[in-house]
Amino acid sequence: MPTPDWTPGDESREEALAVLQDTLRWKLTERGWSLVDDTVRLMLAALDAHDPVLFQKATDQLDVLPFRGKKAGTEPEVPAPEPVRDRINDTIHGLGQK
Repeated sequence: MPTPDWTPGDESREEALAVLQDTLRWKLTERGWSLVDDTVRLMLAALDAHDPVLFQKATDQLDVLPFRGKKAGTEPEVPAPEPVRDRINDTIHGLGQK
């Protein structure tokens, strides 16, 4: 539920930062990176909406994506495409500023 004055607390922010930083080391399929991008966008939407439940949900979802975004041997796994990497880095920077 949105809370007008909400910003992530230290624990929530640190958890999100850790997961976001981890994503920069992942190698996923194109589909996997699409899921990561969607989830980072959800995280940003939660921040904009001041919605702590949605923010935690997005953080938790991102944490398990390396397992959901892979299908063994079907597609090559690659580092994050530049637009996804940029969005992740922007989100890291924004959370670090709070």
